[in-house]
Amino acid sequence: MALIDEVCPVGAFQSLVNFHPNIVISGEFGFRSLITWLYCRLSRAQQIIWSEETPHHAKNTSIFQRQIRRFLAKRSKGFLAWGKQAELYLHSLNIVASKITYCAQSVDNDFWSTLNISDKLQIRDKYNILGKVVLYVGSLIQRKGIEWLIKGWASLPEQIRSHNTLLIVGGGEQESTLKQLVNLTSAQNVIFTGAIPRRNLRQYYAIADVFVFPSLLDVWGLVVNEAMAAGIPVLCSRFAGCADELIIEGVTGNTIDPREINEFASFLAHWLLEGPKPPVEHIQRHISQWSFQDSEKSILLAIEKALGYPAVL
Repeated sequence: MALIDEVCPVGAFQSLVNFHPNIVISGEFGFRSLITWLYCRLSRAQQIIWSEETPHHAKNTSIFQRQIRRFLAKRSKGFLAWGKQAELYLHSLNIVASKITYCAQSVDNDFWSTLNISDKLQIRDKYNILGKVVLYVGSLIQRKGIEWLIKGWASLPEQIRSHNTLLIVGGGEQESTLKQLVNLTSAQNVIFTGAIPRRNLRQYYAIADVFVFPSLLDVWGLVVNEAMAAGIPVLCSRFAGCADELIIEGVTGNTIDPREINEFASFLAHWLLEGPKPPVEHIQRHISQWSFQDSEKSILLAIEKALGYPAVL
């Protein structure tokens, strides 16, 4: 078996010829999957396409991309759908259900759930954090919707903003623009940490009371998995592929349209003012359904369906 997920697929065909797999999993719906299909056609191997594309995200595809997808949809042996929204998209291509295997988008839940009080105190002291913490973790780029988070925060009553903290963890091309927006809106207690090594992010989850994922376009959003593994409720954009599956309204968080500023601010106020957050165990129990072990089982099932016999790895 081979897994082809190269950024630049130059040489991929020769690599497949050299390795000579009897099944290939290709990691998108584009040129590398066309290369994979050609190899499989010539060698009589089987192709599985691993797709996280969602109906919302697919609105931005070109006519040429849609033609490639329709071509591959008719010819690939199987499909791994990374989430329910990805599954819906595959169905929209008229792919029969028997060819589609649902696969959980997952992180190492045990890693992200390992928090301690010393981490919490260290980060609070480092940034002089006040009150409860609203946390964002991710790239500071336009499609992540951080400007709407700042506007929502700025719309909160001054009494709430002055006693709590918005912590923005990450770096990116929009950082200076977002800092200017904080000044223009006279928002209070907004802290930018810059980019933080991934191995240190658990310390930041440890201090959070609510996590916010305001993305305007995301096929999933694995930071939501990470936050929930840490037991944190999440305000999750409805434009993220994970929202339908991970968010139980009022229990694991809420689904929002980040552009609706008044509603956004209302949910922020709710989680900051309504006393203790939901029990950590409730949130962690829900996210435990999305694990590496479940993903592995789904991948093996897709392989077995494509081969027609049990897979042994």
